[in-house]
Amino acid sequence: MTHTKEPWAVEMSEAPVGAPFAWISAEPDGKYTGIAAVTLEPAEANAARIVSCVNALDGLNPEAVADVVALLERFAERDDSNGDEARTALARIRGEG
Repeated sequence: MTHTKEPWAVEMSEAPVGAPFAWISAEPDGKYTGIAAVTLEPAEANAARIVSCVNALDGLNPEAVADVVALLERFAERDDSNGDEARTALARIRGEG
């Protein structure tokens, strides 16, 4: 299975009933593609998170992310500059830094 090529974007809009929603879209090969409408509040933040994840994984296998985190956790146990870098990377990944 393949997905729409990155980058994806978020556009805020008003639904016909006046409720705001976030529209996730992309323009692969110059053709506009609507991907999803997010209506769960906060719609813009939820859509932005989806788009951020998709764009960050461009060219990567998302199923391997857990393996990469596990490797960083092992490096983080080291008491040297590699451990420092791994701890910094883990903090960023977890939104702590």
